[in-house]
Amino acid sequence: MEKKKLTIEYELHSRSKSIIWQLISTGEGLSRWMADDVKDNNGTLTVTWGSPMGEKEVRYAHVLEREKNRVFRFRWSEDDDNEDCYVELRVEHDALTDTYLLVVTDFVEPDDVDSMTHIWNHDREKLLRRTGV
Repeated sequence: MEKKKLTIEYELHSRSKSIIWQLISTGEGLSRWMADDVKDNNGTLTVTWGSPMGEKEVRYAHVLEREKNRVFRFRWSEDDDNEDCYVELRVEHDALTDTYLLVVTDFVEPDDVDSMTHIWNHDREKLLRRTGV
């Protein structure tokens, strides 16, 4: 089944592009909101969810693009054979409101659109709670 493109835009509460960039493009930053632990080993991400003493889910991804202060794109290893699938975290500036936006693009199974939207919304709430961004 072909995956569906999901794009969600969030207004951020920071005027510092460098702070936003650190939170969306580094293992340490992503560990604060997207997963429990993210390690970046020369462009290979190891992403872990779960408690240290409990069950864990581990997924791997390959960094496709990292353009400073602009875009961070990676592909989950299970999608390696599908060049059209990726996750992209893009920073955009809205000149009208003078705010930064986080534009998330993800490719999901058609039946998973609602659940993935919920997960991204939850992650966005964690980003705001833990960092104020």
